[in-house]
Amino acid sequence: MAIFSFFGGKKAAPESKMPRRNQVPVDMTMGLQANEDLFEGLLHGTYQGLQKATPLARIPVLIPAQMMGLPTPKSKDEATQIALDKLVREKIREINIIKRKYLNVGTTWVYPKWDSSIDTLVWKLIKDSTIPDLMVSLLNERLESIIVDEQIQITTAENTRQYVNRKTTYTKDKVTVKYTGQTNGLVKDVTMRNIAGTLPVMFAHEPDDATQRGHAVCEPILCDLKDYHDIDTRISKTIAGFVTKQVQSIKDIATWRKNNGVATTEAMAEWDVSEVDLIFNVDGEKTEYLHLPGDATAAGEKALERIFWKIYQATGVDEMFWGGLASGNFATADNQMQNMINKVKEYRAEIDESFRQLFIASLRLLSITDNYQYDLDVEMQWNRLSSISEKDQMTILQQFSSAMAGAVTAGAIGIHQLYELWSKNFPDIQYEGEDEFKADLVRTGNLQQFLKQDPATAEAMMTSVDDLSEIVDKVNK
Repeated sequence: MAIFSFFGGKKAAPESKMPRRNQVPVDMTMGLQANEDLFEGLLHGTYQGLQKATPLARIPVLIPAQMMGLPTPKSKDEATQIALDKLVREKIREINIIKRKYLNVGTTWVYPKWDSSIDTLVWKLIKDSTIPDLMVSLLNERLESIIVDEQIQITTAENTRQYVNRKTTYTKDKVTVKYTGQTNGLVKDVTMRNIAGTLPVMFAHEPDDATQRGHAVCEPILCDLKDYHDIDTRISKTIAGFVTKQVQSIKDIATWRKNNGVATTEAMAEWDVSEVDLIFNVDGEKTEYLHLPGDATAAGEKALERIFWKIYQATGVDEMFWGGLASGNFATADNQMQNMINKVKEYRAEIDESFRQLFIASLRLLSITDNYQYDLDVEMQWNRLSSISEKDQMTILQQFSSAMAGAVTAGAIGIHQLYELWSKNFPDIQYEGEDEFKADLVRTGNLQQFLKQDPATAEAMMTSVDDLSEIVDKVNK
């Protein structure tokens, strides 16, 4: 039996945000290609030449994604609503990945399918970099088919591997998979009916039109992030590379060396200024030291400050969410909170229809397996209280707290402002008052600490029940 592992997309030509079939020269400004590998590496600090800019690149991606919460579709049919609520609970991990990748990379794709081998519904996440072609109808400008071109590794035995290309063509009626390369009969071409009745669903941030891919939130500031990394790296090298120098005024070098125990050439070569506790000077001899001048890195630090404000203004994520105080001409904390709430609402609205298509396609598959015709008239909402268990509410609170951690730590906002921000951002998940909100923050913090200390026991406890009240109370005791 062949074992498959994802190896990566084809890279026959340099990639950019433009379609790969386009022969127009790629924009290589500052040597950067705005592709999926770059943005994923930038977010995780693994892209060579941009590591020091990673902390800045994470803010406009992770904070909005964490503040968005969960999509909670609504149906008038009771059985359909139960199925939708179960879907949300089971797909929280995939939902969080979708929110992050759609902002970070600009476009991500999800294809729902039923996996009979594990008897469950699967949301297959497809990397945008593996999709070379989007086939669009000339009549109505709508997507007709999507081609996914991957290189995969086939392991046939220990230390025996082969690489083949797998091209998957999706249409609303069928899915066709073709292999090229030395397959040795281990895999075969196949054509199957598209039971989900949908193409892979596209989640795109600020697309140019309805059929085009989106743009990463860090795409407009890529050159500034590169500048920030280069300047910060140079400052670090300057500070780390400078060693304090000793300037010694002497009358007779031989006598001075003898007095200080460095009579031999070898001893002089091993002389370390930082380890010398006592120096003997006589008859007007004097020892002085040269340190790194205070203004040696001043120009670089000023440039970093200027670049930071450019990045901050370009992302639209207000000052307080970067862990700094709201000050100067950058408005009040209340205005900044409202600006961020508006931005989060825009992001939710941007992917509402995509999530709706994904849930509807999932219901089609569940209708077959559950032998029940679920209602496909689904209305999209976010963080609807009635569809979220206490466990999921605490997940949302945890994500919200993670997004706010920098601002709270820096003193940019207090608990009262945090409560107001929660109330405005999650109007369907409300507390009776600020005191209850504070108490829940403490309970959630204690629970997370418990999860870190004893993850195996905690996971078993959390997965065995939907109502965490008893568990949380025990943890807090």
